[in-house]
Amino acid sequence: SAMIVPLNARGQTLGAIQFVAAESHRHYSQTDLAFAEDLAARAAVAVDNARLYREARQARQAAERSAERMARLQAVTSALSNILEPTQTAQAIIELCVPVLEGANRGLVALLSEDGQTLDIIYESGYVAGSHNQYQKMPIDAHMPVPDAVRSGNPVLLQSHEEWLVRYPEFAEAVTSQSMAAFPLIVEKKAIGALVISFSTQQLFGDEDRALMLALGQQCAQALHRAQLYDQERQANARADMTHQRLQVTLTSIGDAVIATDVQSHITFMNPVAEALTGWQADEAIGQELANVFHIVNAKTR
Repeated sequence: SAMIVPLNARGQTLGAIQFVAAESHRHYSQTDLAFAEDLAARAAVAVDNARLYREARQARQAAERSAERMARLQAVTSALSNILEPTQTAQAIIELCVPVLEGANRGLVALLSEDGQTLDIIYESGYVAGSHNQYQKMPIDAHMPVPDAVRSGNPVLLQSHEEWLVRYPEFAEAVTSQSMAAFPLIVEKKAIGALVISFSTQQLFGDEDRALMLALGQQCAQALHRAQLYDQERQANARADMTHQRLQVTLTSIGDAVIATDVQSHITFMNPVAEALTGWQADEAIGQELANVFHIVNAKTR
C-alpha cells in the first residue's frame, strides 16, 4: 500500500511525502495515516522556516552588497571631483573602478577625437606592454567593441571567450581576458568616449553588475567632461595671456603714445611714450579716468 501526504504551511502546499509498503505486504491503517499527517505538518513547518531563513539571508546579503556598492560609488565620486586633468582623471577612473568590480583586472579609457573620426586611448592599465599599440587610435566606424559601444550608445558585454569568437572573431585569438565590458561615456545624450573593463574570470553580468557599471560609467563621463572643459579653459586662458603679452610688448616698443582704457574710460595700459607725454607713471595712471591723466586741448580754441 501507499500514502501520499501533502506538506502544507501557511495555506500553501510546499510539496508532499510518499510512504510505500511493498515487500512487507503491509497495509497502512488510519493510525498510520494520522502519524504521517502529523509528520508532514512538522516537516512542512521546517521547510517553510528554512525557506524564510534563506529569503531573509538573501535579502540581507543583497542589502549589504547594495550598501557596499553605494559606498564605493560615493568614494569614486569624491575622488574624481578633485581631479581636473583628462589623463589624470582617466588614470583615477581605472584605479578606482577595477577594484570595485569582482574579477576585474585591467581597464582603459578612450576618448573621441576632436574631429570625431577616431577613439584615442588616453590611459590603460593591466595590459601587456605594447599589446594595444595598433589600437591607440580606433576608427569610429570600425567593427570593434569600443567603437561599437560609442556609436550605438549601448554597452558591449562579452561574457565569455566564445562570445568573442561569435561577435569579433578577428580579435578572439589575441584576447587573453575571459570577459569584457565596454561602456559608452555619455554626457548630454552624446558619447564622448568609452570605459573598458576586462575580467580574469568569466562573468554573467547580471542586473546588479550592469547597474553598477552603468553608474560608474556615468560618474566617469561627468568627471572626464569636467576635466575636458577645464583643460579647454586653461588652454584658452594660456592663449589669451600669450596674446596679451605680445600685444603689450608691441605697444610698449612703438614710438607713438598709447593709452588703453576699459569701457568706463579707466586706464588699463600706458606705454613709455605716453608716460613722457602726460607726466604720469603707468603704475600710477592705471585705474584713473582718462580725463584726469590726459588733457586734450584744441589747438584752435585754446
